[in-house]
Amino acid sequence: MKVESPLTFRTTLPELEGYFRPKSLDEALSLLSELGERAKIYAGGTDLLIDMRLRNIGNKVVVDIKEINELRGIREEGDSIFIGATTTIHEIKTSSLIASRLPLLKQVVERFADQFIRTRATVGGNLCNASPAADTPLALLIYGSEVEIASVAGRKRVPIKDFFKGVKRTILAPGELVTGVRVPVPQGRQRVKYLRFDRSSEDLMIVGIAGAVFEGREPGDFEFSLSYGAVAPTPLLFKGLQDAYKRGGADEVLKIVKEKVSPISDVRASKEYRMHLVEVGTRLIIKELLGGV
Repeated sequence: MKVESPLTFRTTLPELEGYFRPKSLDEALSLLSELGERAKIYAGGTDLLIDMRLRNIGNKVVVDIKEINELRGIREEGDSIFIGATTTIHEIKTSSLIASRLPLLKQVVERFADQFIRTRATVGGNLCNASPAADTPLALLIYGSEVEIASVAGRKRVPIKDFFKGVKRTILAPGELVTGVRVPVPQGRQRVKYLRFDRSSEDLMIVGIAGAVFEGREPGDFEFSLSYGAVAPTPLLFKGLQDAYKRGGADEVLKIVKEKVSPISDVRASKEYRMHLVEVGTRLIIKELLGGV
């Protein structure tokens, strides 16, 4: 459904080739198939509008998916929770289902930007923008989530650990659309912690670290995982760190982590400072979740 763009009144934005507001998922997928690489998805717009103002993208065709009901909402389905792609960060933050079943995700979205951004930003946009400093992937990685993707050719699920391919790059092909993310709910007790080092709540993180301990059925049986943001081209996940911790505590865990992190220096922090935060933050999380340093 082609309509007059509500974005055109913004004189700082480049002229658009076209603006469409599909009412159904099938209509959106048909449009994306026809437009291919010319299409830019618009949901919350917190990243897209900035890129357009900075002329980081050319005159594209905007496909506004906000009115597609199938892409919104949080619901429990069996042993997992489905979060629609256009569900806002604020909706996740205020969800009692998320708070009770996925407390790490709850902690992450509580530190996500400010209230104004949270009411507009969507979980799908946060994933598809593929920033190394994105918040939600750190929790979604630890929970072993799957990204649900649709196109005119059909639907598929991809483990989130395979979704990111580099800075601002994902596995999405032209014509494909993320419809949501499916998050398995751990069956046992969870102990979780999220640390976000930043200059202000409105800024991108300098370093983000999420940690979780999932307790097993037997006494002393647990799984320990960590994830990191803004220290590599993609978010990093380290699962099954409990054996390393039992062997040598935080020192052994950090030895594994430091083999893969590769932070850069930028306007927010030097790579040396980021490495310092990795060590400090990892030790803090281990102390809180496992009692060791």
